[in-house]
Amino acid sequence: MIMSLGLCLLALTAGGCHKKPTQPPPDDNTPITWPKHMEAAWHPSDTMIIYYTPVPDINDSLYSYNGLWAIRPDGTNNRPYLISNDNPIYANACEPDWTPDGNWIVFNTGWENDIYEVKYNGDSLIRLTFDGHNIYPTWSPDGRRIAFCKNYNDTLGTILIIENDGTIKRIKQIMKNPIWLNDSTVIAFYPNNNSTTLFKININTSDTIRIVTLNNWVAVRSVNISLDRNKIVFQMSPLDHGWPHIGAINVDGSNFRELTDFNSGEMGESPCWSPDGTKIVYTRFGYGGDNNGRLWIMNADGSNKHQLTP
Repeated sequence: MIMSLGLCLLALTAGGCHKKPTQPPPDDNTPITWPKHMEAAWHPSDTMIIYYTPVPDINDSLYSYNGLWAIRPDGTNNRPYLISNDNPIYANACEPDWTPDGNWIVFNTGWENDIYEVKYNGDSLIRLTFDGHNIYPTWSPDGRRIAFCKNYNDTLGTILIIENDGTIKRIKQIMKNPIWLNDSTVIAFYPNNNSTTLFKININTSDTIRIVTLNNWVAVRSVNISLDRNKIVFQMSPLDHGWPHIGAINVDGSNFRELTDFNSGEMGESPCWSPDGTKIVYTRFGYGGDNNGRLWIMNADGSNKHQLTP
């Protein structure tokens, strides 16, 4: 697999559509429960979902380890995954992504923000970056490249690509959250003060095409594309209150929709498609309640939401 780092960069401007949301601001007196289970990655075979638990829960004997966990999509067989007491790398493994064949995982180590890859069974752990600030790794459809973002603050980013042979490839600058449309094209997000624009970039020629601008939506992150490469789901925040929602859009920029309902006290983070594109796993949280901060599953249209992790 990939043995070393490759750099690449992106940049551009925006233009617009989509109306400003009208949700009221949250009540400051209402308690918020922050995510406990997050950054889920659905296995391509539909046999399990892995996810990150950032902090051990001393009051819960089940979640006594932080790091990656795994659970079946039906909610059974919830267990630690690749967590080893003598290897702190696994205890800090977050933002996982599967190769299309399901044999390798790429992840970021949250405490040092570098990229690693490892086989599904824990063999062949390989460090790919060494300079920090590296987040949101994602495999190309052929499993031969990894795109990720080098982020020095919350607004500006640089897209990087690790080639299979370890060479470094530069694209452009000031973009974030790359996902692969195909083996030669990535989609990335350009953040502005009051909007976010999606761009399509040819990694061989650096040609860049604007797809769509989401006016009054910012802080787009945790982007995931369906296996058929037709739909994107992501975390986003509206300008008027800043709390995270789950949104989805087609790769051509059509059919933008909100999938979580802030008006009913619901918020969401780090969504991921099921292999068949009919469901989304995400972290639900909001106005208190024991089920907040856990993984939930919903249909692709936002219906039939139900809790997954205990």
